[in-house]
Amino acid sequence: MSLQVNSLTGPIPPALSTLVKLTKLLLSDNKLSGSIPGYINTLMPLHIIDISSNKLTGPVPSFFVPLATNHTINISPLSELYLDSNSLDSVIPSSLCQLSFLKMVMLSENSDILCYPDCLADLSGKRPGFKMHMGSTIKCSKCKYGYLLWNDSNLITYWCFIVYLIVWLQIHFLQALLLPILLAPLLSQPP
Repeated sequence: MSLQVNSLTGPIPPALSTLVKLTKLLLSDNKLSGSIPGYINTLMPLHIIDISSNKLTGPVPSFFVPLATNHTINISPLSELYLDSNSLDSVIPSSLCQLSFLKMVMLSENSDILCYPDCLADLSGKRPGFKMHMGSTIKCSKCKYGYLLWNDSNLITYWCFIVYLIVWLQIHFLQALLLPILLAPLLSQPP
């Protein structure tokens, strides 16, 4: 389904969950808002998800994982994931690394994403043709304010995030507070 550049607004519609044979979800360059819905994991034939260049917020979902039903494992055929140019936040989940067909991950220009897991960076060397573009996002193990610890259920200890947030708030608060004080003498002088 290609609905790119259509000035669509509001959340990604729940009606998409009924399209069980959908192989491509192309909703980029619209004005979609809200979070990425959890039902996307039920659209198993999806090969490409492109919801870039919208106004989506919230965390990058951790539901892009292979699903097991009865004794048959259904492996998601997702090969391309474009989430760039939104306002997504938090930490990129390590569950993306479990997608065995994943060849392209675009997550740049999401200024509130703190870091991505090492396993995603490692795929570049392990999977021929794998490409990712993270922009200025850093690897979690190299987070300059601490470390993020991943456990078996993909939960995150937010030590790095909390320290990063405190530093970010301090910097922005100081800029807002000190800038008028520093500029006052310059502005009050006659030309």
